[in-house]
Formats: sequence, structure tokens, C-alpha cells
Amino acid sequence: MRFDDMIATVLAQPADRPDRQAAQWRQLVDLLAQPRTGASEARRAEAFAFLRERRGSIALSVRLEAARSLAGLPVDPELLLFFAEDTPPVAAPLIAGSRLAAGDWLVLLPRLGPTARSLLRHRRDLPAEIRQALAAFGAADLVLETSAAGFASSEAGESQIRELVERIEAFRRQKEEATAPVAADGEAGPLEEFRWETGSEGIFRWIDGAPREALIGQTIAAIAGPGQHGVDGQAAGAFEKRSPFRDARFSVPGEGPAAGDWRISGVPFFDPQRGSFLGYRGMARRPRIDEIARTETEDMGASGVFGTHFPADSLRQLIHELRTPLNAIIGFAEMIEGQYLGPAAAPYRS
Repeated sequence: MRFDDMIATVLAQPADRPDRQAAQWRQLVDLLAQPRTGASEARRAEAFAFLRERRGSIALSVRLEAARSLAGLPVDPELLLFFAEDTPPVAAPLIAGSRLAAGDWLVLLPRLGPTARSLLRHRRDLPAEIRQALAAFGAADLVLETSAAGFASSEAGESQIRELVERIEAFRRQKEEATAPVAADGEAGPLEEFRWETGSEGIFRWIDGAPREALIGQTIAAIAGPGQHGVDGQAAGAFEKRSPFRDARFSVPGEGPAAGDWRISGVPFFDPQRGSFLGYRGMARRPRIDEIARTETEDMGASGVFGTHFPADSLRQLIHELRTPLNAIIGFAEMIEGQYLGPAAAPYRS
């Protein structure tokens, strides 16, 4: 069957239920991900238009699964662009793992949004010319894209004004970081704390006081797996409940000044008029010496009493402190039971 006929067959399928709509949407994604020859641009454009039209009605879990299934594979640039238009959690797997020729990247970069390009900056396997092209977008990514339709309502206008203020603030902070004084030996001093803010998806979108490259795109919405970098269950659990959290563990990859272990605290913030959840704001600091993670052996209790830092002598002291009054109580109870001090009623002896 020709590629155009396969797309036409999928588009003709009934989609009167949510499960059928999801299956139809996923089938189109799988078709467009396969290398095909002889496909007409008109039919491909029809398929992409259908995907974009139905994207809002497809569950986030379905879109996430589709993006993850394509991660690490040679992907059509148009399909990568389509997923890059989605929310950051959906776009991140493809942007982090897609393999494109240098020429395709150079054509695609101007069509990607600022968030997608920020995620792409975290990759270390891109050719030098692509990294240089990304650097050229640094200032442009902080410019607010406006249109006449964007101010059609006061609500949209307020949202764009808020975004403009945030981007101006981020641009100012970035310039301050670039001109910050360095230590006498020519290297920047140790990084001890920074401020951060996420969007509603839990992904860092604003950083103050630390290099942005290592932190933008990190998330507090998911627990980091064994051997991976990210947050612990305290932060991820609080995000799910939209509740504050304090001193959660956060690990940043790399070798820069922001790399290593942190303790982060954050609070959710909401739209003051509509009450909708907008994200988290908070602080990050380096852990104190008493907060440095212990080894697994220590957590099992080999270095202290019941997994604490107390030495084994503490347990002996605790038993001694309990045994002294306990011996007195036992001895006096025996005297009452034996009525050595005089007659005692049965209930009292019991």
C-alpha cells in the first residue's frame, strides 16, 4: 500500500470515542515517523494538520508515550518540530535524543520556540556549528513575540505583560551574571545559593544567581531514578499535591559551578484572579555538613543506633537510664503483692 493511501486509510477511520481518537492520532504519528518514499507533500501536510487539530483532545500520557517511543531514533525534522510545539515534558524526550543531520538542525532551529531551544542547549553531542547557532539565539529567546491577536482580551494582555516582565528580568539577571566579579585567581567564587521558578509543568524556566544552562529544563515534577540527577520524592510529591516543600534533595549534572548536590525549598503560586496553578518559586542552597547524604550502610544502622548518628554507647546509656527506675518499680510492686508492708486489697495487688 502506498504511503499516501495508508494515511488516507487512517484519516478515514471512525473517531467517535476518546480511545479511537487516541489510537488514530498515535497511528498517524507512527506512520510519519517511518521513512517512506513517494509520499506527497499535500498528504503529509494533511496528516500534520490533523495531528495539530486533535492534539488538545489527546491525553498527555498518550502524547508522552509517543514522544518517548521515538527518542533516540532518526526522526523526520517536521515530526520533531511538531512535538517541540507541545508542552516541555512531551517535547523533552525527542529534543534530548533525536539524531538529525547538521543541515537539518540549522534549518529547524529558527522554527523551534525558545523553550525547545533551551532544552536543546543541554545536549553535549551536537556539532560545534549547531552549538554556535544556538548561542546566536541567546538574546532573541528573551524577546517577547507579540501579535495583534495576543491582546484581543484583557486576560491575554495581562498574561503577555507578565511574561514580558519575567523575560526582561531574566535578561537583566543574565547580564549581571556575565559581568559578575571573579576571584583573584581568575575563577568564579563557589556557588552557594540561587533562586528559581518553574512553570505549571514543574520545569525550571527562570534562574537567579546561577548559570542557567545547567538548570533550565530541570524538573521538580518527577523523582530522579537510581544514579540519575534530579529531585527526590519530597519535592515530586509536594508538586503533585501543589503543596510547599522544604530542603528537598536536588542533584545537578555536569562539572560547572551549579553541578552537585543542593537542598531546595519551594512554594506554589497561583493566578490571583482565576486561581489557576502557575508553578513554583523557591530557593536552593548547598547542603550543610550534617545534611550530606549517608551511605547505604549507614542508613541501615551500621554506624549508629537504629540508623541515627548516635554511637552504640548511647544505647547502653539509654538502657541504664530506663533500668534504674524500672528496678525500683518492680521491687515496690513485689512488696505490695506480698503484702510485706501490711494488708493490701486484691485489686490493688493486681
